[in-house]
Amino acid sequence: MRELDGSSESLAQFVAREARTASDGVLAGTGVIGAVVVGGVLHWRPPAWPVFTAAGLMLLALAVWGAVDRELDERSRTGESAHPFLRATRAAVALVGWAAMLVAVFGLLGVALGTIIS
Repeated sequence: MRELDGSSESLAQFVAREARTASDGVLAGTGVIGAVVVGGVLHWRPPAWPVFTAAGLMLLALAVWGAVDRELDERSRTGESAHPFLRATRAAVALVGWAAMLVAVFGLLGVALGTIIS
């Protein structure tokens, strides 16, 4: 994740930048896809369903975080005070998204490794 000028950005900065620069339609589509994935996986429970659920939750959390972050940005531009509920929602959704990412990554490792180490 190197920029052209040689500076690096963390994963969190990359995800935040992508969510902030995505269009409203892209964020809405991402949220819908995430919700459909979570709902479908929880309904059918395929093999490795926690990994798929976590992946859908990541998409859903990204969309909600992006929408709330935009609302907070608009409020700061217009001089309105940021509502504490919006800040708490943004923090909670970020926590859910990062937890879902960890579950998905370690779940994929578990599925990939299977019983190799047993």
